[in-house]
Amino acid sequence: MIPEEKLLALLPELTEEEKDWRTREGLADVDAGRMIPHREMVALIKRLIKGPAHAAGSDGRSQVRFREEDA
Repeated sequence: MIPEEKLLALLPELTEEEKDWRTREGLADVDAGRMIPHREMVALIKRLIKGPAHAAGSDGRSQVRFREEDA
């Protein structure tokens, strides 16, 4: 099993309705330019699994930024 599959296995099961809703929400975010690079998302999930102290930076804020905020 690849590392991403291990992370996905930790997520709760979704109903088909929830999957559809989340897909539509995600597509709307992409259309609006709100995206997180895959490698940053995987790194964030790994830090969250280790515990809250690893998920935030030294200032207590998340280290993941939406692209529009980076500009």
